[in-house]
Amino acid sequence: MKMIKRRIVTIALLAALVAAFAVFFAGCGSAVVTDFTMDAEGKFSFTGFGSAERYIVEVYNSADVKDEDVADDASYVARITLPAGKNTIKGEISDVKTLPWGKYTALAYGVVADGDGSSRTDPASAEFSRSGTLTAPTVAYSWRGFELTATIGTDSLTAYQDSEALTTFTTEVYSDSACTTKVGSIEISTPVLTVGGGMGPGSSSTWTGNSDTFTYNGTIGTDVTLYVRTRANASDDGMAKESEWTKAESFVVNGFVAESGLAESYYTGSDVSEAKTYSRSGFNFEVVTQSFMGSTTTKYTDCTATLAMTAEGGFTYTLSGKAENAEEASTITTLTGTAKADGRQYWFKYTKQQSGGGFPGFPGFPGGGSSTVTQCAGAFLSADGNTMTVNFGDGTFELTLNA
Repeated sequence: MKMIKRRIVTIALLAALVAAFAVFFAGCGSAVVTDFTMDAEGKFSFTGFGSAERYIVEVYNSADVKDEDVADDASYVARITLPAGKNTIKGEISDVKTLPWGKYTALAYGVVADGDGSSRTDPASAEFSRSGTLTAPTVAYSWRGFELTATIGTDSLTAYQDSEALTTFTTEVYSDSACTTKVGSIEISTPVLTVGGGMGPGSSSTWTGNSDTFTYNGTIGTDVTLYVRTRANASDDGMAKESEWTKAESFVVNGFVAESGLAESYYTGSDVSEAKTYSRSGFNFEVVTQSFMGSTTTKYTDCTATLAMTAEGGFTYTLSGKAENAEEASTITTLTGTAKADGRQYWFKYTKQQSGGGFPGFPGFPGGGSSTVTQCAGAFLSADGNTMTVNFGDGTFELTLNA
């Protein structure tokens, strides 16, 4: 009889040890979440376990998770904490509905007692995707001469980044309203959001790379109507489908008339890498000079205008002629500076003396001194490249390429 009691005590002790080890190993991660699923709307389901104190579900970009291991620098994009439970647990993370389109990995953890604290179990994972068709972008177009600039609106870019997908963009130019005869296009790569300094109301951020240009091969002095439309392109991962084209906008493009005194923001393009000289001679020209006493007109005959560009990107412009009653020709204008080319468009930057703002003692009257200022001028080559229309402030001249 005594032997039986000892056996019963021994069996009871073993059972207690087994139970204790079961609890211990459950805390070490042998008990985990199972049957975990999540859809693109954030609705999830899993089976819990008895020793869990609570559960945590986190959602990451799939690129940040490999074999259920999260990259060190990754952050979750949605999260929820749930109370304990050991049967089927269902819920929804509403933030998932607003995530940008792409591939995501959700991880579900159980939290168990661990000594004086608690720890997470190994996770269960579920993958899902969010996809859709991009909305058509807002876009602004501007023409300067034959050059079109397309700029994707910042509101569209922010919406793409926050709730759809940030992709590339295509602008197409047509010569007919039905958009069947394409004459050119602009490809805008994925823009970048640059975050400025500071925090709160004083902080700022700017989109860059959201515009590009196209130069139409028009003819100077000839008007043409062109039609322009833009779309957002499909994403490389296939989650975002291309948008519809924006409604085509029409523009009447005029043959370019060269301008002088432009802002430096127009001085764009690549350095000139080929020496060329354009000139015109044998024409008459009038110079009007403003002074305190009024205006004076000087007539010049047998004038010559020469624009010489060097292969190093410099230029020299000279305008000369014979004034009335003068025996010899004299220089009317001479300018030196740097030149850049962008397709058939040329830009020139130079410094010149500019009259001051007033006559001494009489503000507002001309003749109050002078100052050195930086100016820019724009010009276009003809379609065959043999003539250039240019204006450096003296007048608009059509110059011919010297043989």
